[in-house]
Amino acid sequence: MANQEKYAQQMQDAGVCDARRAALCATVKELPDGSFGMVLLGVKGNDLLIYDTNMKSEPLKLMYTIPLKGVTDFSTTSLMGEILKGYTFRFTSDGFTYSFKNCRRQAFLDVLQQEINK
Repeated sequence: MANQEKYAQQMQDAGVCDARRAALCATVKELPDGSFGMVLLGVKGNDLLIYDTNMKSEPLKLMYTIPLKGVTDFSTTSLMGEILKGYTFRFTSDGFTYSFKNCRRQAFLDVLQQEINK
């Protein structure tokens, strides 16, 4: 648990997320620009921030800021899915459906859901 707290504090200090410390790495199926793969996600205020994880070129390059107020069709996999392989969650924003998998932090999804429901 100490490592998770340390990681969460580092993400907050880097500006990836706010004091709720909702940040994690996930695999994205596809982004609007056609890119895919591992990304860093953070919830800051009412926005979901998507960062590139390519540490060779530009560490923590912000790729997308998605206002959560306009998100529709939010869904996650079940608890059993999380136990076996990590949560998958998806939602639609501005006509594009985002899908993230290998998410291992329920607390992140709770914060995301709270912001979407505001």
